[in-house]
Amino acid sequence: MAVVWFFVSWCIVFRFCHGKYIVPDIYDSFARDERQAAQFNYSESEEEGVKWDCGTSLEGPNGEIKLPTVDNNGTRFYHSNYKCRWNLTVTAGNAIMLSALYFRLEESPNGCEWDYLEIREEFDNQSETTSTLCGFKPVTYVSRTDRLFLYFRSDESYEDKGFHFEYKEVPSMDTYKRPDCNSTIIAEKRDSGSIENTGYQGDIPSDMSCFYRIQAPEKHVVFLQKIVIKSNGVLRIYDGKHTNGNLLAVIRKGEIRSLSSSGRSVLLHYTENKGNSDEMFQIDFSASEVETTTSLPTLPTPFEFEGDADCSNYSTDSPELQIKSPRNKFGVYPDRKHCVNVFQNKLNPNDVIQAEFLKFDLEESENCTFDYLAIYFGIRKESPSLGKFCGKSMKGKIIQSTGNIMKLEFHSDESYGLTGYDVRISIVPRTDCPCPKRSLCVKEEDIISCIEGKVCESNKCANGGTCMVSRAEEKCYCLPGTSGDTCQVKHKDFQPLLFVDTPENELINKTQHYSRTCKVNIEDAQYQWYHNNKLMIGAPELSMGRLDIDNFAEGDEGEYTCVALFGTMHIEHYFKLLTRQTCDLGMHVRPVDTSEELGEKVFLRCRFPLAVKYTWYKNGDEIKIEESSRHTLLSTGYLLIQNLNETDAGLYTCEGMGESGCVSSFSAFLNVKNTDVNKHIRFIVNY
Repeated sequence: MAVVWFFVSWCIVFRFCHGKYIVPDIYDSFARDERQAAQFNYSESEEEGVKWDCGTSLEGPNGEIKLPTVDNNGTRFYHSNYKCRWNLTVTAGNAIMLSALYFRLEESPNGCEWDYLEIREEFDNQSETTSTLCGFKPVTYVSRTDRLFLYFRSDESYEDKGFHFEYKEVPSMDTYKRPDCNSTIIAEKRDSGSIENTGYQGDIPSDMSCFYRIQAPEKHVVFLQKIVIKSNGVLRIYDGKHTNGNLLAVIRKGEIRSLSSSGRSVLLHYTENKGNSDEMFQIDFSASEVETTTSLPTLPTPFEFEGDADCSNYSTDSPELQIKSPRNKFGVYPDRKHCVNVFQNKLNPNDVIQAEFLKFDLEESENCTFDYLAIYFGIRKESPSLGKFCGKSMKGKIIQSTGNIMKLEFHSDESYGLTGYDVRISIVPRTDCPCPKRSLCVKEEDIISCIEGKVCESNKCANGGTCMVSRAEEKCYCLPGTSGDTCQVKHKDFQPLLFVDTPENELINKTQHYSRTCKVNIEDAQYQWYHNNKLMIGAPELSMGRLDIDNFAEGDEGEYTCVALFGTMHIEHYFKLLTRQTCDLGMHVRPVDTSEELGEKVFLRCRFPLAVKYTWYKNGDEIKIEESSRHTLLSTGYLLIQNLNETDAGLYTCEGMGESGCVSSFSAFLNVKNTDVNKHIRFIVNY
């Protein structure tokens, strides 16, 4: 494969250092967006005879739109065969931003055919469909005009929760004071630039939302070499031009990431609620000219499923999906089924896996011995488990994982099938309450119930409990660690066990020293480590949460589980280590053995023509550039070390990574000169 790399360094902190940008018509959502205008474009004459079931005309700088719903056994669903229309108008010359508090409509396999929300705008006195939405993900939409028309239609079957929008008036893109917000960045083949650390001056506007589309030339892909979040905002990165593409990453403050697109474009959505920041986020990227587009490697499926192949699944790259129990032609689950669904959070280590049970109807039995759904927070048989559930016990409930794995295991016996379950799985920030606004979260064990009702006029509940009136009855809902009719019983020293530091899936070089820490929020917790489901023993640091591998070899590959224990509490974190493959990336500039005086600075040179990423190691340990004020990695691959001290002496290895994920490396010694240090100089080559 012929590969030619053109490097473009960009600084995207509400302005760009080099290159050119275009202010486009950005109107994107996190839901499915089919944009099939012809299919849904109704004429005004057709609308005259339509009897709308709901909707209204709204004027003003802000407001809400909520689809009407009905209660069905404690769960709310929108109406079938419903038609609604809303007209929104703001100040002339401005635009409208729609933000969904939730968005859940039936999703169809061939576009939004069944239930959908159509968004129209008016251009030159003609209505044009700009977006048609369905599915189960939140929506963000920025209009191009000061008028917006929303049309909702549902068919005769399968209703869900619907949608609830907040809208507000914002400056139009034509008059936006920051023209680089909501922009497409065109990477010219021979553009180059440098990283600058500019920022947004002054107070950050509330609820700020900006889209950036990075587009490479034909036969190129986009490689984001370094992504740094410096503010309290959130950056979501999508593969392709729109947010219905694969969500590549969700990045928050303090994280540094790199990733690659599968095609010519990536879409970035940056949001920030409030604050003041001189530095917001920074991205370096390059455009790679290739004959065949490839993406960086992903780790393989971690294990063979124990369940039936037609209903078992392993998912790591979906920020949200919906799973259902298998059903036969009669609409009930079959006999003798064993389904195992495993979900691993690889998008963001600080997030958790959330399961929301939309429907749940399994055969009822004592101790759930006949048909059941078992819930685990790990993949081992000994992993923490919420237990087995049957009947209607989980309908409307929400659970969140304690670690980065959730496993749902379904079993049916040889008789009496029912409609089964529908579960929405999503990767979300850890929160005490995932319920919608105006409802109360009640957590028992790890199961959350969303209680709708009104707060009592006087709160009779102790220890922070909340009194709610539901169906004319007052009841106290207690915080975790308290119990009793009025939450009067407080359990001593209650504290949930949570991970605060965890290893993640990695590709490791042969002979590399690997060292990572698994840590929870309770200092006296004990740790166990499992490699390929076998308990690791011997090394004292294992019980303290640290995994050390001196010279990584093929025998060290596989699945690892960190288990944290404190009292009766027990949580797990799962990850996988594989050997990185080596290759020849060519060599234009290689590191050489170097001597330099104390207090001076030194450049360690390194350049691979076919490398897309560089990493430096000192004595086998990766140098954390972002954590050091003295180390700088230049876009050329060179390493700059300033204000040298004696501890800087040692063996330095420059590693270049190719587009396929393979690596090549060269090493050299650095000698820091003083009267006490006289190190032998030699040169090592590995590839």
